Amino acid sequence: MGVKMKRLKDAKNLPTTVKAGYQYFTINVYGKFGGLNPRNVGAVTHKEHLISLDGTQNLGDGVETLLHELFHIAWTQGYLSEVVNHDAEEKVVGILSHQVATMIHDNPDLFKWIIKSVS
Repeated sequence: MGVKMKRLKDAKNLPTTVKAGYQYFTINVYGKFGGLNPRNVGAVTHKEHLISLDGTQNLGDGVETLLHELFHIAWTQGYLSEVVNHDAEEKVVGILSHQVATMIHDNPDLFKWIIKSVS
């Protein structure tokens, strides 16, 4: 008998919006697929200011997916396609989201300090 993993859709207190720059994005967590392409676990729709997440992911993977989509927003708002080949976006965002999620997990006191210090 395996350990039952907590799913993103069951997370408590997940905000439903995020402010990025001057824009607000709605965060939608779906059950099985919902508004997502079945091969994706997350997506950002810039025109609609929407972040879509597959809620069936385990909580840790779902948090990394949310970070991934936030990095896509930062990429677009920061006009990184003007300085980095646009084809590299998915790879760069994937690397950053995985690394930052791991750093947050491994260094919670540091990130609490960062949050307090930029407030």
